[in-house]
Amino acid sequence: MFRHHVQHLEEKVKDIAPKGRPIWGSFSWIQLEPDRKQFKISVYVPGRLAKAKGIPVVNPASREFHDQIDHFEMALGANVVNLSETMREVDDLRRAFEASLFHAPMKIDCHGEGILSLDLDATS
Repeated sequence: MFRHHVQHLEEKVKDIAPKGRPIWGSFSWIQLEPDRKQFKISVYVPGRLAKAKGIPVVNPASREFHDQIDHFEMALGANVVNLSETMREVDDLRRAFEASLFHAPMKIDCHGEGILSLDLDATS
C-alpha cells in the first residue's frame, strides 16, 4: 500500500495537495506522563504545509500501553500502520522461530547435508 502511494506519487500530488494532506505522509505517537494518567500526542509532518487538514493522529482510546512512548503510527495517503504493534508482532515471531530452532531435530539427507525440521506454532 505504501509502495503504491510512493510509486504513483506524481499522479496523486494533484489530488492530495489541494486537500491539505501531507504528500509524504505523517507520523504520530503517544507519550505517557510518569503518573501514567495523562499523555501527550505528538505529530510529525515532513515538508512544508501551506495549510493542513485531515492529518491522521493516533487515537489513544481503549489502547493498551506497553512502553512510555507507544503507538507510533505512520500514515500515508489513506493508509495508517501502527509501527509499535508491528514491531511487537515481529518480536513474537522471532521468539517463536528461535524456540522452534532450539528444539528442531536435525536430519541428514542422502548427500550428508543437514536438514532442520521446524514447527512454528501459530497459536502461541
